[in-house]
Amino acid sequence: MQYLIGPIKGDEQLWVVFWIYYAFISLLIMGLGFWMDWNHLVWPAAFIVSPVMNTLSTLYDIWVNVALWQCAFNGPSRTTGHMIRLGVVLTFCYMLYTGVSYLIAPAGKEGENPASTELLGQDAVEQMKQLNDLIHQIQNP
Repeated sequence: MQYLIGPIKGDEQLWVVFWIYYAFISLLIMGLGFWMDWNHLVWPAAFIVSPVMNTLSTLYDIWVNVALWQCAFNGPSRTTGHMIRLGVVLTFCYMLYTGVSYLIAPAGKEGENPASTELLGQDAVEQMKQLNDLIHQIQNP
C-alpha cells in the first residue's frame, strides 16, 4: 500500500516516480493496449475489456500525474520541479481536451453524439467544434 500512497503524499524520490511509475509502467500499459488492438480482440471481450482498460489507464494516468506533482521537488533542482509541474499541467489540459473531444465526436454519419449536447449544451458543443477545426487548420495548413 505504501507504493500507492507514498508517491501521492510526496514521499518518494522524483526519479522513482518518473522513470518507474511514469515511463516504464505507462509504457507497459500502452503496450498492452497496442497488443489488444493489434490482435483484434474478439467480440464480446472487446466490449468488456476495452472500456475497463481505458478506465484503468485513465485512473493510472491521473494517479501518476498527481504523484509527479507531489514529488516534483524531490529531484535534483527546483528548475526540474517546475518543469515537471508544467508537464503535469499540460498533461491534464490534454486529458481534458481529449475527454471533451470524445464527447463531441460524431457518433457516425447520422450526426453528433447526443450525450455531448445533453451534457455540455449546444453552444459549448459548437465552440468546441470551432476550436477543433482551428486546431486541425493549424496542424494541416
